[in-house]
Parts: sequence; C-alpha cells; structure tokens
Amino acid sequence: MSCSRVAPPTAAAAGTTAIDQRTQSVLQALLRLNLPLQEDRAFATLSDAFPSGPDPRTSTRVLSGCATNCAIDAGLLFLSWLRRKKYESNTYHYNVMIDSFSRTGRWAQALSLSGAMEENMVELDTISVNSTISACEKGGNWRKAVELANSTTLMHLEPNAITFSAAISACEKAGEWHKALHIFAKMAESKVKKDTISFNAAISACEKGSQWDIVLGLLGMMAQSRVQCATITCNASISACEKSGKWERALHLCCMMVCFDIKLDTVTFNAAISACEKNKEWEKALQLLSVLSKNKLEPDTITFNSAISACEKAGKWEKSLQLFGVVVQSKVEMDTLTFNAAISACEKAAVWESALELFRIMPCYK
Repeated sequence: MSCSRVAPPTAAAAGTTAIDQRTQSVLQALLRLNLPLQEDRAFATLSDAFPSGPDPRTSTRVLSGCATNCAIDAGLLFLSWLRRKKYESNTYHYNVMIDSFSRTGRWAQALSLSGAMEENMVELDTISVNSTISACEKGGNWRKAVELANSTTLMHLEPNAITFSAAISACEKAGEWHKALHIFAKMAESKVKKDTISFNAAISACEKGSQWDIVLGLLGMMAQSRVQCATITCNASISACEKSGKWERALHLCCMMVCFDIKLDTVTFNAAISACEKNKEWEKALQLLSVLSKNKLEPDTITFNSAISACEKAGKWEKSLQLFGVVVQSKVEMDTLTFNAAISACEKAAVWESALELFRIMPCYK
C-alpha cells in the first residue's frame, strides 16, 4: 500500500461519524506540516488546540485520521506529544499506528512501536502482536514473525487464528515450508481452531516447496475438520501436484472442485493444463482448454503457452500451430514463451519454413 498526501480529512475519512470541528482543524494542520522537520510547530499547534489535553476518544479520532490519510509521521508525532505532556495514551492508540505500519510492511517501525508500548507501560494485547507479525510478514522478516508468534505465551497473551496465520504466511513467502508446518502444528497445542486462512497459508507454503503429498494430507484434514475449502486452496493444491508431475492428481482435484461446487477459475485450469503439459498429456490439456471456454472463463497467456507446449512436447506440431493461430486471432497477449513453443514444434517436425515465419513476425508482437 503506497501513501500519498490527500485532501484534508472529512468526518468519514477520519474514521468516525462524529468528529468535532476542533479535531478536524488539528488534523488539517498536521497534514499540512512538513514532518518531522516542523515538529516544534506541530507540538505548539496541538498544545493550543488541546490546552488541557484531549480525551481518549478524541486522540483515537486524530490517530485514525492520520492513519486513514497515510500521515503516519503525523500520527507518531501526536503519540509523542501525548507522552511528553503525560496525557493518556492507551493500547488502542498504539494499535492504530501499528496497524498503519502493518499495512505498509514497515516491520521495523511496528516492532519499535510495540517496544515503546512496553517502555511506556502501555499494555500490549493480541491485536498489537498480530499487527506487528503482519508487518513482519509483509516486510519479509519471517524470523521475527515466528519469534513473535512463539512469544505470545511469555507475554501472557492468548494467540488466535490471525496470530498463527500471519506467521505461517510469513514463512510461506520466504519458502520456509518446514517452519510454516511447525507453526501450523502449534495451533492445536495452543487450542486455536484452524480456519480456511490458516489452512490456505500452510498449503501454499507446501505448494511452493513442491510437497504435494503433504498438501493432499492438509486437504484431507480440512475435510475432516469441516473447514470450508476455497478456490485458492484448491489452486495451490493443484499447483503442488503440477510441480511434482502428478497430473492425474491435479485432474482429480479439478473433479473434486466440481463435485463440491467450488468455483474453478482461470488459475485452476492453468495449473491443471501445465500439469498435463509437463507429462506430454496433450489431449487432456486440450480437453481442459475446451472445458475452460465452456465455463465462460477467459484463457490468458499462461493458458495458451501451456497448451501449445503440451502439443509441442508430444510432437503434435499441427495442433501447436493451430493453437498459435487461435492466440493470434484472440486478444490474448503473446510473449517469448508462446513463440518458443510454436517454433520448437516446427523444429521437431522439420517444418523449417513455418519456424522461420514465426521467427520473422515475433518482433511485431512484442
């Protein structure tokens, strides 16, 4: 999420339906300042606006307004002013700002702010920790995300599904599927119910690690736990089978999706077609392409590339060129892989004139 300076906040933009004029004026003043360079001026503005200090609800409105308008520096300055003046700053106030860092993946700042809560004797809650873990996940610091998830007991906090899912997702993005499964297993130890999001994160982590057998085991666990299986869950599972060359398993999962009324999308078909392509199952690949169209889904570059390549690997150069012609007639963008697959099909069939023609027109489609 990128932040840019926006128009002065309205009541709705500040995250409340009842913002008073004074609070709105303060927000507008903070947003106009060049922070942190004009910190002294900002402190003076706040002291003039709130000579006796703001009540906690007003502070929440100011901080929410700063967060909504991507004015994180202004929000931090407001918190600093509250501490300097010894006015109340509570858990909710800090959580608003940590959440802002979480949304932008600024994990170091989120950690710093959660540390400041302890230093200022402001109680951390599960939301504080979850937002910090989420910041680490988005910022690519999986080690710190795991460390925080593991330390909730020491903090005397009760972790929830969000705590574990964010940590699992951090491991998934880093390709640490072993760690992801370890965190996933700890959910049972902590008596936290696994949900669709936690299963999705664990399955996605194993998919990236090409652990198709574990993925299928997790799918079975979902069914036993009666956790709803979503399209994204099945897509990751099909992709895991595709990467491991298990094309029959991939097709079985597609059939399962139909049986359980789970929506198939273009990504589903792409993964299944790619699984067939890797195993030279060109007829199955073309059947899937046909079913995709019958389901009124739009094929994309990946769809056609996999189908053309499936035909090429099986020595069906006529089918490859036929599909290439369909791509030319459609609005689907062609890339180097599209041409390479078609040229390779011609090369295997010793149809060099067609190969040269494809090579000649390739620059026109880039």
